[in-house]
Amino acid sequence: MNIRTELEKLVSLRERGELSQAESEQAKGLLLSDQPTEAANGHKEVEQDLERKRKKVKTQFLTAIFATVAALFGGVSAAIAPGPVNSVIFAMWLIASTLWWVDYAKGKAELGKCASGVGESGVLG
Repeated sequence: MNIRTELEKLVSLRERGELSQAESEQAKGLLLSDQPTEAANGHKEVEQDLERKRKKVKTQFLTAIFATVAALFGGVSAAIAPGPVNSVIFAMWLIASTLWWVDYAKGKAELGKCASGVGESGVLG
């Protein structure tokens, strides 16, 4: 809800005579009293969004580590028992781990951009 738009609507209703002066003042008071609550709700939403992004980046990191370990085991397996199947398995895990590390790096960069907009107190700054 945009406070300015709502106040303009109140003025318009008052000018057309659809609201009395008392009703207009009461509505204005209610409208203005809701603003701190809306700001707090907006802040809470930003914090929740930031927390979701942190969890996503953590998951990307753990998945990248898992894929890297799997690629390592695939490489060892291909070195011990060379063959087309082991080579393909190694290549697939190597590609997967590389893609997960790229995804993690992108998520980390995005999280850094989001977190830089929030000050130490947790308030957008």
